[in-house]
Amino acid sequence: MGHEVADQIAQPPTHVFLQAGVGGLAASCTVTARACWGDDVQVVVVEPLWAPALIESIKAGRCVDTSGPVSSMGRLDCKTPSHLALKYLALEADYFVTIDDALVEDCVEHLKTLGVETTPSGAAGLAALINLDDPAKLGITDHSRVLCYISEGPA
Repeated sequence: MGHEVADQIAQPPTHVFLQAGVGGLAASCTVTARACWGDDVQVVVVEPLWAPALIESIKAGRCVDTSGPVSSMGRLDCKTPSHLALKYLALEADYFVTIDDALVEDCVEHLKTLGVETTPSGAAGLAALINLDDPAKLGITDHSRVLCYISEGPA
């Protein structure tokens, strides 16, 4: 998926938003982003607020289990990260953020009005971008080129 995107865009992105459950998709797309565009691209990993397994593992410096309510981002509702994905994301991702279910569900509904159908899991990265409190904290400016993966079609 990462190479497919890289082959289709004219300029490299400045930022890539990747949704994550156990971290496999995020890790593989992050490694591809680094291989294609180097260290200039900022990688933002997005998890459900109620399943921050990667974020908590990064904070702890080791793989940890998390707990919480069930998220509507079902495919991302993972309370334990992949050890291998965590290893690569710890080395290569720049930022880790969480997103609330309600904000993702609003994003899914907005995308429908644009003719794009996806699930809450598929829209998590875009929802995080849209709902950033302070984009400048992630280096996002009016000149940024942001890539958000929408990883799923309709349920």
